[in-house]
Amino acid sequence: MNIKNLIAKLIHNKDLSDSELNLLFNKIINAEINENLISAILTLITRNGFNYKYILIAAKILRRKLIKVKVPKNSIDTCGTGGDGKHTLNISTAAAIVLAGLGVNVAKHGNRSITSKCGSADVLEKLGINILENKKNLEKKIKKENFIFLFAPHYHLAMKNVSTVRKNLPFKTIFNLLGPLINPALVKRQIIGIFDKKLLIPYINVLKSLGHKKAWVFHSNEGLDEISIFNKTKVY
Repeated sequence: MNIKNLIAKLIHNKDLSDSELNLLFNKIINAEINENLISAILTLITRNGFNYKYILIAAKILRRKLIKVKVPKNSIDTCGTGGDGKHTLNISTAAAIVLAGLGVNVAKHGNRSITSKCGSADVLEKLGINILENKKNLEKKIKKENFIFLFAPHYHLAMKNVSTVRKNLPFKTIFNLLGPLINPALVKRQIIGIFDKKLLIPYINVLKSLGHKKAWVFHSNEGLDEISIFNKTKVY
């Protein structure tokens, strides 16, 4: 298979096979193709529309490459996709802290702010939490305190190969959808806000394919990747 042939298929909006997608995403994530080609590929995938197969295969590749953290099997994550452009407060982090206070083990996966007023890492730093704590300490801490924070850049070294391209593109790419699917703790229970209502059903199907036990996926009518207090919210 030739990368240029795969790009030609994307240009003509032709579906790629599983093996073609595996090749394509591995080339991107391993930085085996230059940034111009990565940019073109991500642009074409966004134009053609994200679907179940593309999201699932990309997530599986990144899950194989992450640094794993051991947590109790009933642990939950409240990480959403972000990217709704509404500049809201970081609601998922507040929810995670409340859940931990109620005795729920929370392995909160997150990063710094992109579109919200503050990302989960920004919030927790202001609260005095060490977002760079090593994983051995975190594996002990979640059993004692119910809450740990997994700072995404420390556990997904492969993602750095696309970071510059993502920053330079003026739109969301498929990588915006992958954050909640690649929690280093590989949790099986999640609540996830999605930036696009058309992705709710594909996303819940991806979670099923990844072996999740319980999950809520939602998007509010005013475009939030949150459960809204002002409008109706679609929940799956």
